[in-house]
Parts: sequence; structure tokens; C-alpha cells
Amino acid sequence: MEGKVVLSPIGQIASEFWLDIPKHFGNVQLDESIVMPNHVHGIIVIADQCRGVKFNAPTEVRNYYSQISPNRGTIPLTVRTYKSAVSTWCKRNGYENLQWQRNYYDHIVRDEEDLDQIREYIANNPMKWDLDSENPESGNL
Repeated sequence: MEGKVVLSPIGQIASEFWLDIPKHFGNVQLDESIVMPNHVHGIIVIADQCRGVKFNAPTEVRNYYSQISPNRGTIPLTVRTYKSAVSTWCKRNGYENLQWQRNYYDHIVRDEEDLDQIREYIANNPMKWDLDSENPESGNL
């Protein structure tokens, strides 16, 4: 089955939770995305009208954890919350083997041409799964 990706129960939850991101972050919109068996690709749009000083205003109480925590309305907070939600669901439902990569790759989309290339890359990613060395059916293990 060329280009066919079958998601596990964890993959299905990861996909469902990804699509729910805008319900939890009013300033976030999603564009093209795909949940693969071992990774996720997605375009997250942060709406400008929700960003600004009110989210980044310094407080009197400064501690180490508040200094290293991502600011509201940002990609880091969105990704961290998404990963945490999926991880929590997995642990509560007997899927203890989920492990996220430590970090993630982000890229600022500069123009429509860049956006179109990224959308195409995401849309074509399932066709590359047959060649992925982590695909147990690829014969590349």
C-alpha cells in the first residue's frame, strides 16, 4: 500500500488532539498537518491580534521557572501543551511507551511561496513513509 499510513491508537489520539489545539488556544489557527506513525508535521498560525504586551508583561515575582517557561500565545507553549496532553492521555490509558523527541523544528514562513512548499512537503509526507527506516514494513530496519 504505497503512501498509506495506518495510525496506532496513540497516533489517532495525537491526530485528534492536534485538531483540538485551536479549542484551547484562541490565538492559534492550524493549516496543513499530518500525524505520521513516528512524528507530526503541522503549520501553526499565531494570530497577531492576540499577541502583544498584555501577554509578555513582566511581573514583580520572578523565579527560575517563570523565566524559563514559554510565554502565552507562542509556538513553544502550544507545542509543549500539545505534547503534554497526548502524553497524559497515553499514561492514563495504558500506553506507557510513548516518547517524544526532546525538541522540535520550527520555521517562520516568510511568504506564500514558502507556505506552498511547506504545505506540499506535509501533504506528500505519507508517500515517503514506505521508505522511512523506522517503518517496520519498509525492510530498512
